[in-house]
This record gives sequence, structure tokens and C-alpha cells, in this order.
Amino acid sequence: MKKYLIIGFAAMALIQWMVPGKMILDREIILNKGTAYKFRTQPVDPYHPFQGRYVALSFAESQFDAYNKNYRAGQDIFIGLRTDDSGYAKIYTASLKAPEGTNDYIKARIDYATPYSRGSAVSDSLFAIYISYPFSEYYMEEFKAPKAEQIYRKTTTDSANNTYALVKVYKGGGVIQDLFINDKPIREWIP
Repeated sequence: MKKYLIIGFAAMALIQWMVPGKMILDREIILNKGTAYKFRTQPVDPYHPFQGRYVALSFAESQFDAYNKNYRAGQDIFIGLRTDDSGYAKIYTASLKAPEGTNDYIKARIDYATPYSRGSAVSDSLFAIYISYPFSEYYMEEFKAPKAEQIYRKTTTDSANNTYALVKVYKGGGVIQDLFINDKPIREWIP
């Protein structure tokens, strides 16, 4: 009986280490093999009691037009990405299934879908789809995050500044590698 308890305890301990280990490994694979995309951002600064301080990000490229009426709020959707002429991420395709032949896509969630309106006319076939990316929080050291948020908020109000998140994308996953103001990492702006 004692032998089974020891084996059961060892198995439970192994499983408890495997779950966070798998999460870390998945993130590292994305960072090492992923393609880097620059996403234009709009900041907000919240606090999470267990996860710490972070800068919450809203992305300019979070809406696309679709002819599919079957998109519903809360659904997972696969977003195919390309780089536009300015060097920023651009949605080029969206589907309820993962695209084949590319690693450059993100699994996101549909916030809502609404019929597309042009002026006073509402289209029955074209819909505006709004999505949430799985990487909307940029974590920093607890004491640096409030300073970074203040600097970031101040710089985003001036249209002369260029603010974006550099996100590595690989097979549906996305990890924020860094946050930039005028091509300089946010950490370098903090005194």
C-alpha cells in the first residue's frame, strides 16, 4: 500500500511540473521559430493581484470585413497575417479553421460581429468582425510598469510618435517580444 502512495505522489508531482513546463516550452518555441510582426497599439494600465503590473494593449489591427454570417461572438477564429507597406501587421484572411501552408497565423477570439454599414445603408452580406488577440498584456517589473505606462500614454497622444508591440507569431500562438516607442524599447525610456 505504501508503495502505491509513493508512486501516486511521484506521478502527481511530475504532472504538476509538466503543465507549467509545457506552457514555458510553447512560449519559447514561438519566440525562437515565430515570425515577428509589429502591431500598432493603444495603451491602458491595469493591475492584476496575482499576475502583477502590466500595460494592457489595444491593437489598431483588430477589425476586418467578412461575408460570412456564421461568425459569432465568443468563437475562436484563425487570423492570417502579412506585413503592410509600412511594416505593420495586417490581417489578410480569417477562418474558423487553421490555415494550411503557413505558420503565420494567430488563434484569436471574436468579440462581436455586426452588419457593415456604408453611410445610412446597412449591408446584408458584409460584416465587420472585431477580435481580441491572446497577447494583450505586456508584463513588466512591478515598479517600472507604472512609469512605462505614463510614458507610453503620453507618447501615444502625440501622432508624431510611433508606438507598437513586436509580436512573434507561430502556428496560432503569439508572444509579445517587446514594446516600442519610436523604434526604441519601452525599457530604455524609463529613467
